[in-house]
Amino acid sequence: MSFDKNIHHRRSIRYKKCDYSSDLSFFVTICAIDKKCIFGKIAKDKTVLSDTGKIIEQCLLNIPAHFPDTKIIEYVIMPNHIHFILTTFAIHGENGTKLFDYVRIDDGYTTPKLKHGTSMTLGSIIRGFKVGVVKQIGKPVFQRNYYDRIICDDDEYAGIVHYIKMNPINWAKDSNFVK
Repeated sequence: MSFDKNIHHRRSIRYKKCDYSSDLSFFVTICAIDKKCIFGKIAKDKTVLSDTGKIIEQCLLNIPAHFPDTKIIEYVIMPNHIHFILTTFAIHGENGTKLFDYVRIDDGYTTPKLKHGTSMTLGSIIRGFKVGVVKQIGKPVFQRNYYDRIICDDDEYAGIVHYIKMNPINWAKDSNFVK
């Protein structure tokens, strides 16, 4: 069957009018396959990581080694999902030269691509993280997609940091995730 954009399409979860190429902070959530509690458990309001959770933490903290213009600001690994704030500064090199060209995507927004071919989008960072985890664990542990939200201001940022820090304490009340 040949590709037909009217039949074979996915609804984008990205903000359509957002320029994903500027200095941005993202609140990202990635769930375990079938929301199974395989990353650890909550004991005394703290996450106790499983071996899988420890690998996820190692790969998460290693993102800036692969994407030097990124930083993981705050994170929590829960039994069946992770939340983190990722900030990207990938606009210009040290000497002020432009590192990438803009590319137009079918649904109407622009995204940066490094001039030398490697994508510097949030999607490529998350994809690299997931691939790194799968290579170490030997099987997929994450659902296919992820949730991201651009953090727009300091108040929103503070609220998200609070939410991340309180997530283990609120685990028993979280009907979206508790299984």
